[in-house]
Amino acid sequence: MKAVMYGAGNIGRGFIGATLAGIGYEVVFIDVNDKVIEAMNTDHKYPQEIVGPGARTNWITGIRAVDGKDEEAVAEEIATADIMATSVGVGVLEKIVPFIVKGCVRRWQRDPHSKIDLLICENLMDADKILGEWMEAAMPDAYQGLMKENLGLVETSIGRMVPIMTDEMRKGDFLRVCVEEYDYLPVDQDAFKGEIPKYEKLVPYSPFGFYLERKLYIHNMAHAMTAFLGNMDGKTYIHEAISNLAIRKIVQGAMTESAMMISKKYGVPYDQLQANIDDLLYRFQNAALKDTTAR
Repeated sequence: MKAVMYGAGNIGRGFIGATLAGIGYEVVFIDVNDKVIEAMNTDHKYPQEIVGPGARTNWITGIRAVDGKDEEAVAEEIATADIMATSVGVGVLEKIVPFIVKGCVRRWQRDPHSKIDLLICENLMDADKILGEWMEAAMPDAYQGLMKENLGLVETSIGRMVPIMTDEMRKGDFLRVCVEEYDYLPVDQDAFKGEIPKYEKLVPYSPFGFYLERKLYIHNMAHAMTAFLGNMDGKTYIHEAISNLAIRKIVQGAMTESAMMISKKYGVPYDQLQANIDDLLYRFQNAALKDTTAR
């Protein structure tokens, strides 16, 4: 089994690529950083360092990389993949559409019934609709129907916190990536065209708007508010800010209001959302992440 991971940055390596490897896929990273490509194709592994409680190093193995500037090579990898994911950043996503389209066309030229699901791991609301519109505009007319039938554009909710890597954190290994312990990946159950991989860390859910709004209006909102208030208070790191009782109470109150709205809208018991709030407030205290208020 092979997964194409478009983007070998911190989230691509630290979370999504590692998740795909954990499922059992050979993970083929597509990136334009020559140093990353060379290192992956030399070592075929990289260290994922869990920081904070439960600290340890996981080695992500069974990987290789392809130069994202090599259109033919990228198209061939997509044409022969079992699943695909993107984590390239919103500003880059549209730029890779022609490459994805070319790979899909090549795939359907060989087998018009071949299905593939693309996990969209970007901070972008309605990512499936936006990417779908871009792809439709670039897709040849003869393959429009096959795209609708065979391509699953699957939204995800990225909840794992991955800090910006410094030279000190890399410890001499360019591919090393530091992450927190939390590693669950909610995915839009209804968007899959093929079989959903069975893996305890992959969480299919419907309606997926619940997870998207929980991430945006509880996690992201609380993270931003903590950073903003912490910066006003002269704090450098998130863990310092959330340790200020006044800041913590303000942030927790805002999280509670969001959780009440989401609970009512989606009919989810409030205690499940309260557990999420408690977990996030605990994770924000992870000093080892070195998550700055400026970020």
